[in-house]
Amino acid sequence: MVNSIISAFEVLAGGVLRQTSLEVRMDQGEIAQHIEDAELRYVRSIVGDTFYTYLVDNKLTDSCNYNEDKGAIIYKYDDTTAADTVEYLFKKHLYKLCALSVWHQALPFIGVKSTNQGIMLNNTEFSQNVGFEGIRFLQQQVMDNISARQAELKKYLEEKKDIFTQYGYGQDENNCEIDKPYQNTTGIIFY
Repeated sequence: MVNSIISAFEVLAGGVLRQTSLEVRMDQGEIAQHIEDAELRYVRSIVGDTFYTYLVDNKLTDSCNYNEDKGAIIYKYDDTTAADTVEYLFKKHLYKLCALSVWHQALPFIGVKSTNQGIMLNNTEFSQNVGFEGIRFLQQQVMDNISARQAELKKYLEEKKDIFTQYGYGQDENNCEIDKPYQNTTGIIFY
């Protein structure tokens, strides 16, 4: 199993319907290399190191499926019988947040490639690359969704803190401020 909550398959194929607008035929390797960085940047800081480790170590699969039209239901975690469980937390809050985070992290590398001839914009015969402006626009739209989902996750975890402390939530400092969404800390960037 991969050393993250979500896998590239789950980002691309999506076990609910599809978690992102990424094309299903995209190479999973293009996405997989960004998963750990995305979760570190956008998820781990909210749930904390101990709870994050629990979530990674206790998942049942790297290819969950919640859509009966795509085959048998495959749960990510074992506790599927009640509300306010780790499975519910994953399906309702973490799945979409993790998928959006990976998409956000991977976007610049999907549109631009580093080659031995320099940095190149991807271009094909039957499509036109949107360029850096298009990548930045899409990243900002995805970041807005990530911020909203982070705030929702923080609120839910604090409301259900008594349930999730048994899994490690709140056992370490995670610098989580419920009302403060992600903010760009790079300052002003001129293009």
